[in-house]
Amino acid sequence: EALADHESQRFTGRLGVLYTVNEGVTLFGQYSQGFKSPEAIDLYYGSHRFYGPGFNLLTLPNPDLKPERNDAFEIGVRNQFSIGEFELTLFRNDYQDFIDLQFIGTEYNGQPYDRVSQNVNIDAVTIHGIEMRGGLWLDEWLAPGTSLQYSAAYAKGRNETDDLPLDSVAPLKGVIGLHYDAPSETWGAKLVLTAVNGKQRHHIATEN
Repeated sequence: EALADHESQRFTGRLGVLYTVNEGVTLFGQYSQGFKSPEAIDLYYGSHRFYGPGFNLLTLPNPDLKPERNDAFEIGVRNQFSIGEFELTLFRNDYQDFIDLQFIGTEYNGQPYDRVSQNVNIDAVTIHGIEMRGGLWLDEWLAPGTSLQYSAAYAKGRNETDDLPLDSVAPLKGVIGLHYDAPSETWGAKLVLTAVNGKQRHHIATEN
């Protein structure tokens, strides 16, 4: 059986502004357009995964997927100082035809499964949140080339079409790491700790 043709393209734009408050502090803002074509695996190829009782999973293709478009807005502040740097960003993304993997049932072609999923388009989705990242240079206290890197991100997503939370948006996440880059620039090492908060019930659309 011949596969349905898919073709999608779009010109996108980006506009940003910077304002220097002083030698170390910069304010910034940006508007950008995004575009994402469906991947071939999502359009044409399904997958069946069986990991044991309770984990018989089927993912179906969707040749009718449309490309995802979005308008992205962000504002923030960067601060560079003698022993490190810091950046804080607020963002909002407005999506049209958002591509999302969703639960669609527990049966397909008369066969039972624990979960049947398929990528579908959601007409309107909004995702907004806050991100923080930075680093501290520890050369004066530890070996030269040592730094502490950190980041945190929190986002909320909403399916505006069905007035439901968006399950695919990750919960609060934080990362902290101790990095070492040898002065010779021939080797390095890092120790990273990642913490992820569980999603609260009112941020989940379904229990499936």
